[in-house]
Amino acid sequence: MKVIKRTILNPPSDNRLNEFQLFHQVRLPMDFIDLIKYANGAEIENLSVDINGQERLVERFLCILDDLDGDSGQSQYEIGVVIAQIEDRLTDDEELVGTKIIPFALLFGGDFLCLDFRSNSVDPSVIIWDHEESDELSPITYFIANSISTLLEK
Repeated sequence: MKVIKRTILNPPSDNRLNEFQLFHQVRLPMDFIDLIKYANGAEIENLSVDINGQERLVERFLCILDDLDGDSGQSQYEIGVVIAQIEDRLTDDEELVGTKIIPFALLFGGDFLCLDFRSNSVDPSVIIWDHEESDELSPITYFIANSISTLLEK
């Protein structure tokens, strides 16, 4: 994986990761924590995922920022901000407390790679969330990999 265009942001603090997990009521897998600490907010080159024989380009990893009010100019790519913008299209349960689909990478064309906690709250799978097909309380997703580690091994 080659990082380009912008310096990778400072990794989120352990305290910020704990706050994120408490707010969204999830336990982030270690492979995700390793990824976010290594490539927080990175724009990348030559990383794509295969969905039904079609290659999808990953534009950037989203970030978790310790300070949303800082001058990094990256707050639009902060995971919590992205969730807030599309949250009613990430769930089919309007009574849900917490978050079951967590975007972590922006794909070319506006879709997101996401952690999917709907079936397994301990070991989330990786899915693509389709922004064009998804509607309020009707997320359209496609399975990609059993874990972030499996995705990156591809």
